[in-house]
Amino acid sequence: MKENIHTLRNELTEAHQKKIEEIINANQSKSKYYIFVISTPHSTLEGVIKTTFTLLSQIPPRMLGSMLYFVDNGAGKLERLWVIPRDIIRPEKTVDYENFDDNIQKIGKQQLILN
Repeated sequence: MKENIHTLRNELTEAHQKKIEEIINANQSKSKYYIFVISTPHSTLEGVIKTTFTLLSQIPPRMLGSMLYFVDNGAGKLERLWVIPRDIIRPEKTVDYENFDDNIQKIGKQQLILN
């Protein structure tokens, strides 16, 4: 069964949100911190993107394929500070979603590796 790209994006977004929630719940004792999310090509699996979530006390430099969240547990605040994609965003018209291979969902699910 073919899955459209929007379903795939939704599944990846849900996995990302779940990981952010797990990090916040595990760090309730910390007052303020940043969650730095970086996506890089996996070192041993070709075509796989590795996503790493790291807690920081200071703002890191901006990088391609990164996101930064600020968490203030005292105020109950989560703020997304930036999202920088790994590649150039292409207009929807340039991607032929109707002719994606049936295995695109499986490939997409393998792309998200959470640490």
